[in-house]
Amino acid sequence: MNAVLEKLSQPQGIAIVLFCSLAFIIGHFYATERRRKRRVKELLYGNPNNIKVRKRLWDWFNNFTAPLLPKSLNLVLTQNMLSRSGIKMSPQEFFAVRVAAGVIGGGLFSLLFIPEFFKVLLFGVAGGYMCYILPHTYVANRSIALKNAAARQCGNYVDLLKIAVAEGADITHAVELVSKNYPGVLASAFLNAINKTKGGKPIMEALKEMSDWLDTKDVTLLVDSIVQSRRTGTSLASVLEAQSIRMRDVIRTKATEQAQKAPVKMVFPLLFFILPSLMVIAMGPPMMKLNDIFNF
Repeated sequence: MNAVLEKLSQPQGIAIVLFCSLAFIIGHFYATERRRKRRVKELLYGNPNNIKVRKRLWDWFNNFTAPLLPKSLNLVLTQNMLSRSGIKMSPQEFFAVRVAAGVIGGGLFSLLFIPEFFKVLLFGVAGGYMCYILPHTYVANRSIALKNAAARQCGNYVDLLKIAVAEGADITHAVELVSKNYPGVLASAFLNAINKTKGGKPIMEALKEMSDWLDTKDVTLLVDSIVQSRRTGTSLASVLEAQSIRMRDVIRTKATEQAQKAPVKMVFPLLFFILPSLMVIAMGPPMMKLNDIFNF
């Protein structure tokens, strides 16, 4: 066992492990992509015999590597996160990139500590985990920035939408008018939803998909109120007025909370940066005089 571990700790052993891991990852996601394309062909053209043969050839590999993929809900959430971040990549490809980055990063970190096996193992695992989570952290931060931008724009957007609807425009024309004159993340999302309706999709379904894509509380409540107004036949202008008042209250509440947190946040810099400086300025000259008088 020790001989095997010593061989694996050598550069050749680590290179072999990295190659096998990458080959396994590439093969797994290649098989997953083949399975997805096969299902699309089955939906479009039926289930021809050549597809059945390929399915039998890859079944063992798919069944063995299927537990490595996240659950379907996680794949949907990852797809929305990638879409919000502007990254054109499927969730399976993103997961493959994360695993490959973890394997390569762990291997490179472990090469720095050869031949000490304990350090190779420790820093290889730590470096691999860090490289594995870095892509997700980057994409998640970009997604959160877009969601925060949409939340900030929601109040002004609803006000403009309320004015357009009060002047007699329906929801489609109001969204188009406001989105073209108030550019931003939220305006682009609403405009994309309206463009989908021109292709035949119901407007309520398009708006619901848009709110799920943004995954922002204010936008979700706004879309739910619009959908409820269309279903019940109530006035859309009054619904938007109520949403505008609610958002203004939420903004005021958040501003009040931030103002109340400001004194607490100032304690740390006050104690460790401002007060020591003041003490040096105030007590420095007297201490120098006392030193001259008493010869400290």
